Amino acid sequence: MATTLHAGKPMESDEFTRLGHPGSLQGIGRRLSTMLKRVLCAGVVAAGLGYALFNWGVVAYGPLLIHDAVVDGQTVELGVRYDGVVSTRLAELGGCYERGAVLATMESCEHEAKLARAHAKAEAAGARIEAETLGLQHAQRLLNVRLAEVEATHTASVHRKSRAETHAGWTARELERQKQALAGSAGSAREVDKAVYANELAIVMLEEAESEVAQARFARDAVEAELAALEARRSELGVLRAQHRASMHLVQQIQSDIDAATIRAPFDCRVVHWHAGPGTSVRVGNPIVSVLDPTELSVVASVRYGDLEHLGLGTLVQVVVDDPALPLQGRVAFIEPYGQHDSSLGLQASQQYSADPDDRPVRLRIELLDTDERLVPGFPVTVRVQRPTMASRWGLVWKVDLW
Repeated sequence: MATTLHAGKPMESDEFTRLGHPGSLQGIGRRLSTMLKRVLCAGVVAAGLGYALFNWGVVAYGPLLIHDAVVDGQTVELGVRYDGVVSTRLAELGGCYERGAVLATMESCEHEAKLARAHAKAEAAGARIEAETLGLQHAQRLLNVRLAEVEATHTASVHRKSRAETHAGWTARELERQKQALAGSAGSAREVDKAVYANELAIVMLEEAESEVAQARFARDAVEAELAALEARRSELGVLRAQHRASMHLVQQIQSDIDAATIRAPFDCRVVHWHAGPGTSVRVGNPIVSVLDPTELSVVASVRYGDLEHLGLGTLVQVVVDDPALPLQGRVAFIEPYGQHDSSLGLQASQQYSADPDDRPVRLRIELLDTDERLVPGFPVTVRVQRPTMASRWGLVWKVDLW
């Protein structure tokens, strides 16, 4: 006969009925009610604890994320001044190059042939100008000597003519005196004959002097005519020099076109787009490569007016391109004054967006302190701003980052 041992007082049947069987519906309902009460009590306690902690210094602020942000900058398109064919492409897409670095070259055989012809024409004009200049200088020296000689001859002949005129006048007066003396029986025929001979001789000498003066004047006129012709040659030399300058200008222009066929970096830049490759024909005005200055890039963002309490001029921010763990450093350089928009339509749109002034958009310009090859104008980025922590009443600081 088996004996049953009980560890305690056996449960009475009425108490078992009051609590209900654990597997019965009544028992399950009672357990759910008990669990619900416990959850409600825990929720109330947690809410009170959270309010107390927040009120006494625990800051549960995460970073301010601005998704409405794009990279701002200007690309420069490089091309050539004449129609041609791309010869070589020396720069890689996305590569950074210093100012003056060769990015691409164009075919320049035709221009080099033009340059050779222009050089030959300019050199021929220069040689002709040099020879003509030497000839003019030599002719000028000879004409200066001849002019000095004919001037001296003319001056001497004029003096001789003056003396001959004076002597002829004296002999004419002496002849008249001897004739008067002969008529008054005070002279002799011999003296009259001498006076006649002397007067005739003076007249001959005067005629010779006049002839010398005429010859000297004719020689001087001839030299002056040659000097005038020399001046005409100088005018022609001026025309030659103008033609030579035009030839040299053409040489410089062709050389400039050849230099332009070599596309160089206008500044320290990064190649962002190729418009044409080797063997591609391009026309004047069509770009071949687009570059940008990485140091001139910035970020334009739009933020709520209510979030400006966390931002100011000079505030350091982080610009997230695609990897949140590798942000770029930036600094707020410009904040649009509240209420200013590009147009009245923009203001109306912002008012329709939200009646709360704190929700109205305000534009920021962020200066990038780092550069990255992924940054190109128009590329969307995210701006991350760490909100400032708050001190508790007891001087303690608690911070919970929600990154």
